[in-house]
Amino acid sequence: WRLGEAPIESVTQSAETHGAVVIAWSHDEGDLDGLSAWVNGTTPLAVVNDRIPADRRRFTLAHEFGHMLMTTASDETGAAEEQFAQRFAAAFLVPGSVAIQELGKRRRHLSLREIALLKQKYGLSMLGWIHRAYELEIINPGLYHTLYRTFVARGWKKVEPVAFHGEETPTRLEQLTARALAEGILSETRARQICPRAVTTPFVPEPEYEEPLQDPRAMLALSKAERDQVLAAAAVDAAALYRENGALTGFDGLRAEDFLDDADEG
Repeated sequence: WRLGEAPIESVTQSAETHGAVVIAWSHDEGDLDGLSAWVNGTTPLAVVNDRIPADRRRFTLAHEFGHMLMTTASDETGAAEEQFAQRFAAAFLVPGSVAIQELGKRRRHLSLREIALLKQKYGLSMLGWIHRAYELEIINPGLYHTLYRTFVARGWKKVEPVAFHGEETPTRLEQLTARALAEGILSETRARQICPRAVTTPFVPEPEYEEPLQDPRAMLALSKAERDQVLAAAAVDAAALYRENGALTGFDGLRAEDFLDDADEG
């Protein structure tokens, strides 16, 4: 995927950009983090619980990629396969060279503030950073177990004191469903079955093109009262567009002289 070694802004968006389908699961209180499968042997599909913190969603998604990509020996146990997937996920988010660059090759102690900042930068949990440092032999087993016990004692194992604020909301399935609906490939009933959000979630209203845009010259032929009425309606529309898009681009087709009366030209 040519991700390089920079922090991954969104694992979900990176996956969807490269052909994966990610589904947010909202009907679980936390027993399920995620699951995955290949659809028709070609399309990777991952389901991730969107009620868990963003850093845990990122790790879960990368963990599921590990399951989909690796081939294990027939005598490997399920526990061993889980360990491989965990290691893959950690390396996906923080490659070994990046961990060494950020932490150094050997450390006698790690500051909780230090790993909290790294969590916010890379989207790997604080405990994940501690485990990554242990895997890469940056810290020794004694320090690892001391830090781990600290997290358990303080109740930080599942909810850490510092949150990662990342955007891990999948959009590809909804986008493809909306596209197929617009092209007539899917009926509304079928689209609702595949992705209800693509049909039922309120979004930007579809534009109507029944009335052509007013020509500036035609505007001058109107009375002042009529002009004021048209401009007032246009101002309301422009304000709505600005709130939605953050920029006004609807005046690109007009020239400066279009806003002048004939008497003012020249």
